[in-house]
Amino acid sequence: MQAKADRRLVLAICSKDRRLWIYDSETGMNQPVPVTNFYNELMLHMNIREPKIALDSQRLFLDLDEFSDIDLFRAFRSYNQIRTKVTLDSTITVLQERNDSFFRKVIGLFKSKQG
Repeated sequence: MQAKADRRLVLAICSKDRRLWIYDSETGMNQPVPVTNFYNELMLHMNIREPKIALDSQRLFLDLDEFSDIDLFRAFRSYNQIRTKVTLDSTITVLQERNDSFFRKVIGLFKSKQG
């Protein structure tokens, strides 16, 4: 994600510790993001209403590879509009949409080494 030409925002998701946060290069700060609230925005964005799925926020970590970068971005954008973690002077945009995210590639490397 990018807010200004020189400012970078990074949404970090740690499946092992089951935490997520946003890093803002402008401030150098990491802001924790509550998993339940973020997951709720993700489910709303994806129009998933089945209670077994929509109410189980731990699925964010268990099924992370099922969510695209753009889904995660849109969920954060919606979340940030309601519960501001990062104050923005301009609109957040995705630098580049990819079919397979860098994050998924890294996860794939770890999965192949474990198996």
